[in-house]
Amino acid sequence: MEQTANAQPIVDLEALVSDLRLVCAYAAKAGLMTEDLLAASDRADQALLDPQRRDAKPVLAALSLGAQRIAPMTVADLKFRRDPFLPENQQRGRVAQFWLASFALVVLGFLVVYMLALQSEQDALANIEQVQRLNARQKLSALRRMAQDKQLTERAALQEQYREKAVELAFIYGRIVNSYGQSRAAADMTLNPVIGLHKAWQDWIATFTAADKGMPTLAPSPDPELCLGGDDGDFKPPKSITQQPPWLQTAVKDDVADFCFLINVVGRDQPASNIDSQIQEQLTMAPQIKFNASARAQWILPFLYGLLGATVFMMRHVASVRTPAVEWFPMFMRVTLGGVAGIVIGWFSTANGSTSLQGASSLSLPFAAAFVTGYGIDVLFSMLDRVTRLIGSPTVPATGAERSAAAG
Repeated sequence: MEQTANAQPIVDLEALVSDLRLVCAYAAKAGLMTEDLLAASDRADQALLDPQRRDAKPVLAALSLGAQRIAPMTVADLKFRRDPFLPENQQRGRVAQFWLASFALVVLGFLVVYMLALQSEQDALANIEQVQRLNARQKLSALRRMAQDKQLTERAALQEQYREKAVELAFIYGRIVNSYGQSRAAADMTLNPVIGLHKAWQDWIATFTAADKGMPTLAPSPDPELCLGGDDGDFKPPKSITQQPPWLQTAVKDDVADFCFLINVVGRDQPASNIDSQIQEQLTMAPQIKFNASARAQWILPFLYGLLGATVFMMRHVASVRTPAVEWFPMFMRVTLGGVAGIVIGWFSTANGSTSLQGASSLSLPFAAAFVTGYGIDVLFSMLDRVTRLIGSPTVPATGAERSAAAG
């Protein structure tokens, strides 16, 4: 059928020429005006010289070639004034660079605080497990019985063995005391870094003030009357237990004997307490420490690493003249999606649930993956889109020939 005189043309030549001008102007400023693009633009100009016959094919060819040369910038970006060379976009880009750099420093600060806290919690959990395997109470009771053996003063080999075990017991008790202090500090940590820093500052001020006033910062020494012996040289149970059954008096007497013997092993100038109570208290603190460590490793830190990766991407994006200028809301959305992508990577990398007991070296890989995913977020969401299409695509029944080929 012949085209009627009042029919609208399929191609808006004026719009194509306007788009081509935008592409050529941007390519010239960005240093992308290659010889083939310049030649295609000349052919488009020659085709438009004759007002009687204006050919759109050279314009289309030049526009298509120019769109390929300026990628990832698109013609739509130029039409909607996302040209990075525009003065308003240059001004917004400089402001965005400042705020993005400041935000990246803040995220890095939070990462340092949470990584140090996670390391302390992991060390505390590892020390609690080691303290459980030390069998400190059994070794203490065995060493006390050895000291009560009358043959200890007669046999030199037995004395040497006693000294070695006494040194080992003092070392074990030091490990328990240090582990208790570390576990207490880890259990007192909060998931809010601001509150944690404020509490640490208050504790430091309280310790400094107590030292200036001469106040004791260590546990007080035990009551000396508790470790006084009777006329037979044996330990006496507390007066409050003398009315109890004999079996209970014997159990309490053994505990007091172990405690007083421990004081003599570690030294009376050192603070001493019941080994069982310290170990039990650490076991009580372990669930809270594990919960905080898991929350940091599976949620907070992957989110922060994803945020950092997306922020670094946006810093490079707004500083480049090869990418479209970004408005504030899309910039905020991109950074937020980076944090979400980091959490998704945290789900995959910590699916076994043992993150709280892993070391920093074993956790560096999932955290690095969260950072890379936040930086290249398009890769993750493209993969999710492919999985979604694969799951949601309808199943097409196989034809008879396809079933025969599959059977063969």
